[in-house]
This record gives sequence, C-alpha cells and structure tokens, in this order.
Amino acid sequence: MARLIAEVVAGEDCRVATAGNGREALDLLAREPFDIVITDLKMPEMDGMDLYRRIAQRYPALRGRVVLVTGDTLSPSTAEFLQETGAPTVRKPFSARDLRSAVQTAREGRPPAKPPLGEATRPD
Repeated sequence: MARLIAEVVAGEDCRVATAGNGREALDLLAREPFDIVITDLKMPEMDGMDLYRRIAQRYPALRGRVVLVTGDTLSPSTAEFLQETGAPTVRKPFSARDLRSAVQTAREGRPPAKPPLGEATRPD
C-alpha cells in the first residue's frame, strides 16, 4: 500500500519518503521537514491515530497537513477520531484521484485541526 501511495504522490511533483510504521515516521520527521504526512490508521507498532496525536504534539504546524487512510468505516472510535481531527481522509478502497484530492486539500494549508480532546498533553 505504501509503495502504491508513494507512486501516486511522486507523480504530483513531490519528493516521497516511506516508513513501515508510526515509529519510523516519527524518526523521519525528527531528521528532516515534510510538507505532508500520509498515514494509514492501521499500522504495526504505532497506529495512525497515535502517530497523528504525536505529530500534533511535536509538530503542531504539520497536524493540519496529515492525510489519513482507513479501511475502518464501522468503528465508532475511528469515526469519532476522524471527525475530531477534520483531517483529509481517504477510505479504502480508493482511487488515485481520491488520494490526489486529499493531498491537494492538505497542500492548500487548511487551518490546523485541533488534536483530539485530552490528547494534547499525552506523554510519549
């Protein structure tokens, strides 16, 4: 999935780096700046919700430029999280057009979403 997403986004004149999980993504963010983060909500070691919360905490200007990818459309906790963040969301299965649209929304620099309630001071 990451390879497919990288191919679509690279076609939009973007430099792309991929991470296998949320911890690797945070390591990349600590080493260099990124304009947009695209994350799946289901990942090993650290899920996309936790990654989003840590980005909101450590890189508040970036939290409004996170694109969330999910196949979970039924879970009330996922629906609540997506609503709270207001982040551009791509639901699986998705088309390249869906992904490009979400990336464009993130690129437009919409106002940063508020971190989910009670998460702004969550310890590492």
